[in-house]
Amino acid sequence: DRCCFVHRCCYKKVTGCDPKKDRYSYSWENKAIVCGEKNPCLKQVCECDKAVAICLRENLGTYNKNHRVTVKFLCKAPESC
Repeated sequence: DRCCFVHRCCYKKVTGCDPKKDRYSYSWENKAIVCGEKNPCLKQVCECDKAVAICLRENLGTYNKNHRVTVKFLCKAPESC
């Protein structure tokens, strides 16, 4: 879906750390995710994850669990980031 596509593109822009393995710090303040990382790369990873969390929350009403196992050949070619 669109949220995941944007998240993958965001991760591709990250340089200097591994978005899938390296850990970062964050907090939850006033019902908002706050990226508290000093390391610029890890802060960027946190911002990518924050953006996808917000996107998923905002699109929860249109989520269709039947599309979780959609066969890839039925999908159109992926667009580039």
